[in-house]
Amino acid sequence: MLLAGCAQMPERTANSTLAQQNLREASQLLRKQHELDLATDAVANKLDRVQHIINRRIRDHQPLIHRDKMTHSVNVILPDTPCQTQVVHPGDTLSSLAAKYQVTVADLMRWNGITNPNLVRIGQKLQVTACHKKG
Repeated sequence: MLLAGCAQMPERTANSTLAQQNLREASQLLRKQHELDLATDAVANKLDRVQHIINRRIRDHQPLIHRDKMTHSVNVILPDTPCQTQVVHPGDTLSSLAAKYQVTVADLMRWNGITNPNLVRIGQKLQVTACHKKG
């Protein structure tokens, strides 16, 4: 009996570690979802305001856009998002990592300065998500 209990200990430890990792990842996803919800609300509020202005101008028979008020560019402010990295393990490819993190191989190549997608090294640390820093 004692040996059976000892034999199961590493599995419990591995399960506990995996559960902790899953909990951390779920927490990160919830934070990202909250940030996305806030950004979506902000965009929706701006759209509501724009729609209100358009409706008022149509009602008052005014032009929708004045030539002197035209905007040729839009600034988008993204919340700070830390870069997520991944160490390359045996069997990893840029394609498999791109699928895992829901990005493109081209994104991974650009973020990591990779010119040949077939040349990644075991132990190489790669940025696997987009990150935004307020400047």
